[in-house]
Amino acid sequence: MNLFVRKIINTIQTFAIFAVFLLIAYIIGILLFDSYIVLVAAAIAVFIIVLVISKISPDVSFGSYNAQKICYISAPHLYDELERLCEKAKLEHIPELYYIPSPLIIAFSAGTKNNSAIALSEGLFKLLTIDELYAVIAHEISHISHNDIRVMQIADIISRIINIIIYLGLIFLTYIILLYAVEGYLVIPTPIIFLLILVPAVNILLQLVLSRNREYAADLDAARFTDNPLALAFALQKINTLEKYWIKRFLPWDKDKKEPSFLRTHPPANKRIQRLIEIDKQMHPETDRNLKFLQD
Repeated sequence: MNLFVRKIINTIQTFAIFAVFLLIAYIIGILLFDSYIVLVAAAIAVFIIVLVISKISPDVSFGSYNAQKICYISAPHLYDELERLCEKAKLEHIPELYYIPSPLIIAFSAGTKNNSAIALSEGLFKLLTIDELYAVIAHEISHISHNDIRVMQIADIISRIINIIIYLGLIFLTYIILLYAVEGYLVIPTPIIFLLILVPAVNILLQLVLSRNREYAADLDAARFTDNPLALAFALQKINTLEKYWIKRFLPWDKDKKEPSFLRTHPPANKRIQRLIEIDKQMHPETDRNLKFLQD
C-alpha cells in the first residue's frame, strides 16, 4: 500500500470517528431529551472552546516541564533542518524549539499551524542519533501541519460533553428510581439503560482510536519529509527498548503483562516499525538491506 493510499485511508478513518462522536451526541439527545438540541449545543461549545484554546501560547503547555527555548545560535543545524522539514510540510510558520532538562524521553508539540512549538528532552538528545532526532521532529511537524493538536482537542471536548450528558442521564435515572420508591411506579426505557452503560466505554475507545490514527499518519509524513523511514524506525526501537528496560527494572512482577492494544493511545511500536520498513522498501526498492534485527 503506497503513501497516498495510506493517507486517504487515515483521513477517511478520522472523519468516520468524528461522525460516530456526533452520532452518539445525537442519539443521546433524542433518547434522553427527545431533541437534537444536544448536538447543536455540543457544536457551539466546541467552537467557543477551540477558539479560546487557539489563542493560548504554546509556552503555557511547556511551563510545567521547565522548558527552555533553544536559540538558533546554540543549535543552527537543528533550525536549518527544521526549516527544510517545514518546507516539505508546506508549513509557513516555523515552530520554536524547546529543551526540557529531563532524562525522560519526551517529544511533543503544542499550538496551531500559525503559532506552534516543539519540545525535546535531554534524554531524547542523548538517546538518538542526529538523523533519528530529525525524524522525531518531522513526526511532530506532521502533527502541527495537520492541526492534530486541535483535532484531539475537539475530540476531547466532544467526549467531555457526552460524559456530562451521561451524568445528567444518571441523575434522571436516579430521579425515576426515587419516584418509584415513593409512588410505586417505575418505567425505565431499555435503550437508555444500554446507553448509560455502553456510551462511556465507546467514548474512550473512539478517542484512543483517533489518537492512534493520527500517530500512524504522522509516521507516514515523517518518512516522506526526511526520505528516511528507517531513521524513525530506529528511534522508535530505541525508545521502546528503553521503556521495556525501565518497566522490567521497577515493575518486575508486571513484565509479562501486556496492555491490550486497543487501550493504547499510541500504536504498538513493533507495528509502527513494520510499517516504516514497508515504506522504506517502497521508497528505496533498489536498496537490499537485512532489517531482521529491527523487527525483533
